[in-house]
Amino acid sequence: GIITGMVIGGILDIAARKQGRGI
Repeated sequence: GIITGMVIGGILDIAARKQGRGI
């Protein structure tokens, strides 16, 4: 769903930022 996608996308975005890469 849209909500689930946003949550998963947000987690991936945070993980990427910790590695110095923004999505």
